[in-house]
Amino acid sequence: MQESATPNPHSAVPHRVAVTLVWATFLLLCAGALVTTEGAGMAFRDWPTSDGYNMFLYPWFAAAWDKFIEHGHRLLGALVGLITIVLTVCLWKFERRGWVVALGAAALALVIVQGTLGGLRVRAD
Repeated sequence: MQESATPNPHSAVPHRVAVTLVWATFLLLCAGALVTTEGAGMAFRDWPTSDGYNMFLYPWFAAAWDKFIEHGHRLLGALVGLITIVLTVCLWKFERRGWVVALGAAALALVIVQGTLGGLRVRAD
């Protein structure tokens, strides 16, 4: 007896990217909690640079603990932003349901707003 499987019309790529985004966001929240607990939220006085360095080139493994965890939080935020961009593109390319594509675009907009608010908070201090 042969089982007939109904083909799934949805690509697995957006699902995998979305799961990756959930885990990266969870790590970002944990890092944010650590930054708050350690009082390291204003370890850097500049943004988007880190003590004048390009954010991605800052030697954070040699930095003091507060700068280490704050910079790790910044890098995780950038990673979440990048994955959200990838998810939005994947949804636009593979997803047929318009409301799902709209949710992806809304998620991207909210991540951009959150990152901008964080940067403006640093500059305002």
